[in-house]
Amino acid sequence: MTARPIIALLSDFGVSDWFVGSMKAAILSRAAECAVVDLCHTVEPGDVRQAAWILERTFQDFPPATVFCAVVDPGVGTERRAIVASGGGYVFVAPDNGLLTAVRRRVRDWECRVIENDRWMRPSVSRTFHGRDIFAPAAAQAAIEGAIEHAGEPITNWVEIDLPGMVVAPNGDVEGTIIWFDRFGNAITTIERDRAGGAAVEPGWRVEIGRLTIERVSSTFADGVPGEAVAYWGSLGTLEAAVRDGNARERLKLRLGERVRLLNMASKVAPHL
Repeated sequence: MTARPIIALLSDFGVSDWFVGSMKAAILSRAAECAVVDLCHTVEPGDVRQAAWILERTFQDFPPATVFCAVVDPGVGTERRAIVASGGGYVFVAPDNGLLTAVRRRVRDWECRVIENDRWMRPSVSRTFHGRDIFAPAAAQAAIEGAIEHAGEPITNWVEIDLPGMVVAPNGDVEGTIIWFDRFGNAITTIERDRAGGAAVEPGWRVEIGRLTIERVSSTFADGVPGEAVAYWGSLGTLEAAVRDGNARERLKLRLGERVRLLNMASKVAPHL
């Protein structure tokens, strides 16, 4: 049996309006056999950097040949380009505003084209809803064709942006930021376990967020007692902070973009003379 094409949607549209439904309608009107997956629609409004981070952290959860339609587009209706790119066996449709910066750095065989073929968009394109009129139809067309060469001319000058990341000091200390709060109020950071110098679940590491200090990295948020702040490595492979049986964002008054430090306390112990 031939697998159904998969189109995954990422946006800042939320779920209280018709925007996501209209995008799905545009896809299914063109490619009814597609499986449409809602990756996330609660990106902070207009936050291209947050969308880029989410896409890079999650795209490999999907099977190869998945088409990602990512629309966080504060420049809709301006001269910014609509693009489609392929790399690592995946296809990405997005505005040319840096949203694809992180995935481009993660995959091989990157090819990027401007979406300019009229057949890859709706006959009538509004100035305010390119998610429905350009990006959704283009995603469907990419799924139908299984390739992107008919979308438009190739480009090499796509937009890239600075992304929230992490810095590792020579002594092993790591610094990042809070990039996301999940619906439970857990703070998800940009500190990646694979790049954090081997920081493990042990008492030798301390987490600092503003004035808050968490004395160790736990194996799970359930390691703490009710009401206690805990830090642990989350399912995305990044450091998270939570309150056991509580909402860390509210209780600890945490903010997006707040600095987070993972400190190697072993390196700070003075040698015995």
